[in-house]
Amino acid sequence: KKASASAKPKVLVANAPKASLVKTQRLTPKQLAEVKRANDAKEEILKGDAYVHGGQLSEALVIYEKYKDTPYMDAKNFKNMAVCYRSVGKGVVTNLGLAKTYFEKAATLSNDAESYLALGQLLLVSGNGLTRNPALANDYLGKALQKGNKEAAYELGRLYLVGAENLEKDEMKALILLEAAGESGISDAQWLLGNTYSKGTVGTPKNMTKAKY
Repeated sequence: KKASASAKPKVLVANAPKASLVKTQRLTPKQLAEVKRANDAKEEILKGDAYVHGGQLSEALVIYEKYKDTPYMDAKNFKNMAVCYRSVGKGVVTNLGLAKTYFEKAATLSNDAESYLALGQLLLVSGNGLTRNPALANDYLGKALQKGNKEAAYELGRLYLVGAENLEKDEMKALILLEAAGESGISDAQWLLGNTYSKGTVGTPKNMTKAKY
């Protein structure tokens, strides 16, 4: 029989898979539960980050403490946790020892300058769960400086200007670091340079032109 004019020709697809052979991979109930648990955790941790940015540190800490030993926390979360413990007031009991612990976790995970700077600053004080260690502070500040952090240059310059236990005073090195920090706009470094040059020291002649600058 002749095909009618309106009939559509059949299109043959070479090597078309049979429907019965196509398998859809399905997650097991256990895997589905884990996916949901991970999504819920990440959503709650993001809420913790938002609390930190909004100054609600005690609320943030409740969340971070809940997930601190899980794989859902990253470097940013640990850094925020450290900031909470370093703070004074805002419903948080300050604990510099814990702040150091979580800045170290953040530094290990991200190798970032801010965490190294914070560790260096913490180790220049003592008390509240923390022991002063200028030599280790110098190492951390040096790592922050290598990554271009100018505030680390100020902290290191200040440290070398006066010296500390296990760290010799080095005025020449101090002034180089402080001038780099001062030129980058750090006012504390500018003030310290002005004060140093206006009075002079044993190793640094008085220089009122530089002091005024």
